[in-house]
Amino acid sequence: MRLIHWFDKNISKKYLQYTGYDPILLPNTEFYRMVVNEDILHYIFARIKLLR
Repeated sequence: MRLIHWFDKNISKKYLQYTGYDPILLPNTEFYRMVVNEDILHYIFARIKLLR
């Protein structure tokens, strides 16, 4: 499962300067896709179960 941040270069240029992230420009658009975090779904459910 991935947490994706979508943005365009007009609204937020600061996201293009973050280190550790790899924003991808979508072809023929001004929009970027950047994976903020990702994890295995099984691990996410295990963490939720521990929080109960």
